[in-house]
Amino acid sequence: MGEGTPAQTPARVFRSRHHPGGAPPATVYGGYLIRTLGLCMIPLMLGATAAALQARPALPYLVWGFPPALLLALGWTHYRLRTLPAEIRVSGDRVSMFSVWDCLQGASSSGHHRVLDLKVSRTTLEVTIDRTPYTLARRDWPEAGPLLDALRRARDA
Repeated sequence: MGEGTPAQTPARVFRSRHHPGGAPPATVYGGYLIRTLGLCMIPLMLGATAAALQARPALPYLVWGFPPALLLALGWTHYRLRTLPAEIRVSGDRVSMFSVWDCLQGASSSGHHRVLDLKVSRTTLEVTIDRTPYTLARRDWPEAGPLLDALRRARDA
C-alpha cells in the first residue's frame, strides 16, 4: 500500500449456482451449449417428423436447418456466459460483478463500482451497479440473505 492509500476492507465473495468453480472452460461451455442446441433443434425435429409422417423427405430439414441452429446456439451460449452473473465481491461501498465467462478466464477485477439502486422482491434482487441494472434470482444465490445485507451496506455507505 502506498502512502495516502486508505486501507481496503477484505472483499466478501458471493457465488451463484452458475459459478464454474474449478471446472475446465470446455466442460462449462459444452454444458451450456448442449442445452441451448437441444432447444434450437426442436423446430427441426418437429419439421422432420411432420415431413416423415406425410411421406415427404425429412433430410432437407436437418441438412439446411442444422447449420443455422448451431450458429444460433453458439451465439446465444457465448452471450449468456458473458452476461450471466456468477460472482459478486463486496468490499466496503464498492462492488465487483463477474460473469461466468470472467470466472472461467480467471478475471481478478471487473472494476469496483458503486451500488446506485437496490430493489427487493420475494424472488429477485434488482441491483443497479454503476448504471448497469442486474436482476438476480434469489434461487441462484445460496447466500441471498447475506448478499442482500452486503449490497444494502454498500449502497448506504
